[in-house]
Amino acid sequence: MQLFVKRYTSLFLYIAINVALLLLIGYIRIGSAGSLIYYQFYFNDIFAINSIFIIFVIIAPMVLSYLMGILRIGNSDKYVQILGPNSLMNRIELEFNRANPDAKEYSDDNLKLLLIDMSRGEPEGTYENLELMLGTALICKNTIDKVNATSIKRVYIANEDLPNAFTIRILPIPFIGEDWIVINRNLVEILNEAELASVIGHEIAHTKHFDSWFSSISYSPRLISLFVTVVLLFQLISILVTTPLGLVFAVRLTVTIMVLFLMQLVSILSTMMNNYSNKITEIRADLYATENFDANSLINALYKIYIKGYIYLILTKESNKLLAINSAYYSIVNKIRSMISLDELSVTAVMKIIVDQSIRFARIHNIDNPYIEMRSPVIDNLKKYDVIILSDTENIEERIYTERSIYLNDEDIARLISQIKISNSDELYSNKIIRKSSYEKITHRILYVHNKIKALNKQS
Repeated sequence: MQLFVKRYTSLFLYIAINVALLLLIGYIRIGSAGSLIYYQFYFNDIFAINSIFIIFVIIAPMVLSYLMGILRIGNSDKYVQILGPNSLMNRIELEFNRANPDAKEYSDDNLKLLLIDMSRGEPEGTYENLELMLGTALICKNTIDKVNATSIKRVYIANEDLPNAFTIRILPIPFIGEDWIVINRNLVEILNEAELASVIGHEIAHTKHFDSWFSSISYSPRLISLFVTVVLLFQLISILVTTPLGLVFAVRLTVTIMVLFLMQLVSILSTMMNNYSNKITEIRADLYATENFDANSLINALYKIYIKGYIYLILTKESNKLLAINSAYYSIVNKIRSMISLDELSVTAVMKIIVDQSIRFARIHNIDNPYIEMRSPVIDNLKKYDVIILSDTENIEERIYTERSIYLNDEDIARLISQIKISNSDELYSNKIIRKSSYEKITHRILYVHNKIKALNKQS
């Protein structure tokens, strides 16, 4: 209940701030030629704020959300539909539909033959990709059916390296619009079935809480205030550049700067409210997934996403370091990237590959290498990253790497929580691997989920 109040209070303040700015600008009068401050400009005459204008800017983001969904996702080769009218799942359901006179009897063997037939003449690996898509689609369908999330009409897999998933609302109008879930391929690569189901549960929560609706609608106040602010500043600056240097120019310049400062202040407050609302949204979705799906699986999924983010960060920063020393490292950097598989989840293993391969390359080509003189290159280089690695006696990191079905057990999670509490890990956000402005830190989200588990256990 507290999160509900925080979420909608911050959302209301976000909208109120932008509406207040709109009204403020709408009532500015600039027109008296006999004054230093009032110019030949009436805002409402140039850009009238009326009912037609309000209706337009409310409807426009809805139309844009529909077009962006269709153009960006629906018609892009980067996104593959796994649930929906044009999906592999739909093709299989039609193929084995008893109402179809030509339908085959469903069996594992017949399904395998169908996938083989669909793969014939296609590039190598097509059959494995079809299996991956079908398996993911079944997990998604079962998860969606479990909580009766009828608004979700399509699920896509995106060809992205970083593990992520998101939900969008296509045309946020009751009984007309629909929700789509997009899952990055790498998320499927690194999570097992229970973990993936918990992440899908998190995305379902966004649809249950109407978060995707509010995300689309909340664009309207920002678009309105941004547009009218630009119009106002353009007029102020236009008048300023035609004013001769002197006292009048100085006063008008001061007024323009003050208006600019006020607009920036309002924009900062608005962004803060919107970001806070988004963070609460993510926490609420995590708690929904905790209550309706396996909570430990969600913690495991979040930790794996966290580790994968650091692997991406380490690859990027260490590769840039090598390239800055000598451009000859370009070939070895590409080789290192290709050596590290999509489902690689061992931070120390990744660092070891970078160090060993680059040192070998440097010695062959007689060029400088930043790791050669270090006694313990892997450990020394990992120290500068504030990454939480559970690699004590249990060697959890290697367990996760070698077998995705391995969970962090209760003891592992307890150690993870204790390490999170003493860590200020922020590199994934400061380096924009994960957007700091919009989402709560993954480590903080793990803490929230863990606390929720303890609360549920006490109740039971």
